[in-house]
Amino acid sequence: MTVWLLSFSSGLDIQDCRGGRISYSGVMFEGSPRDVFWTFLQPCLDDIVEETLEKAEEQSRDYGPQVASQGLEETRDLLKFFVTRVYARTVEIDRGLRGRGYPEKVDPHNAQSLVDEMHRKIDEHSDAIIAQVHMPSWFERRSDWMNRHHVVMWVVFGVVITLVD
Repeated sequence: MTVWLLSFSSGLDIQDCRGGRISYSGVMFEGSPRDVFWTFLQPCLDDIVEETLEKAEEQSRDYGPQVASQGLEETRDLLKFFVTRVYARTVEIDRGLRGRGYPEKVDPHNAQSLVDEMHRKIDEHSDAIIAQVHMPSWFERRSDWMNRHHVVMWVVFGVVITLVD
């Protein structure tokens, strides 16, 4: 994002995170250029979040459910912190560009809805992964049922032994 601040006034020609080009020169930082600025970041953050959670999921497979869940929850919290800081920096850059070097002359853009949306995506994705970590196997479900119904199991076991004799 800092490249916007450093090069917008002299002409901007950058590649976005998915290979597209963004070029501006001889225009003010308002209207369409500013709209592009605010939409530029979201696909990049989506990619970072997805890649990070996939990597965390992959690494969590080496651990039991409790440790895996804890690691995934910490990853989720770190991603939320990262997103919040990135958007805070983006607000600073937006102010600098709109204020033409005097950010204190313009009000900060309210990016809270963008932060909230990314946090929601992070929660949904990480919750789905954590749910899979806790998904019991067939054997675990049967063992749990037998533990909860051990009296029934002893009665059935006694009947079977009686019938076999």
